[in-house]
Amino acid sequence: MGADLYLNRAYKKRLKKMQPKLNEAFQKHASLIQGTIHYQQSQEACLHLLNQLHEGVYYRDSYNNGSIAWSLNLSWWEDISPMLDTKNLLSIDKTYVLIETIKGKKPQISDDLLEHFDSKEEARKYLKEKKIELLQFLQKSINNDDAIYCSL
Repeated sequence: MGADLYLNRAYKKRLKKMQPKLNEAFQKHASLIQGTIHYQQSQEACLHLLNQLHEGVYYRDSYNNGSIAWSLNLSWWEDISPMLDTKNLLSIDKTYVLIETIKGKKPQISDDLLEHFDSKEEARKYLKEKKIELLQFLQKSINNDDAIYCSL
C-alpha cells in the first residue's frame, strides 16, 4: 500500500498509447503456467512495460517506515488529502503549497527505518534522495501544467 501520484494528462496519454501492448502482454501472461521459464519471461516483459508506462509520470510513497511523507511528519490522509479536489486531483496552486510545505521540513529518521541501514548517514542520504525525487515530481507537474492524480 502507498500513495500513488500520477501526472494526470501525461499518464492518461501514455496509457492510451500503450494499452494494446499491455493488454496483449498481460493476456499472454495469464495463459501461462506458473513456475515455467515462459511464465518468468512473460512476467519480466510485463514489468518492463509497466516501468515504461510509469517512467517520469508516476511517483509512489509506500506506507511504511521508508515513507518520505511520514519522515517529514506529514500524512497523506490528514495533510495532503484535504488539498485534493473531488476528482482526487492536486491542482497546480495546491502543488505550489505542498512544495513549500515539504521544503520547510527536515526528514526525521525513525528507529524502524534505521534498522534497514548500516548507519544513520545512509538513512539520512536515502530520505534526502526521496525528498528530492518527490520535489522534482511535484515541480514537473507545475512545469507541464499537469495536475497530479492522487490515489491515497
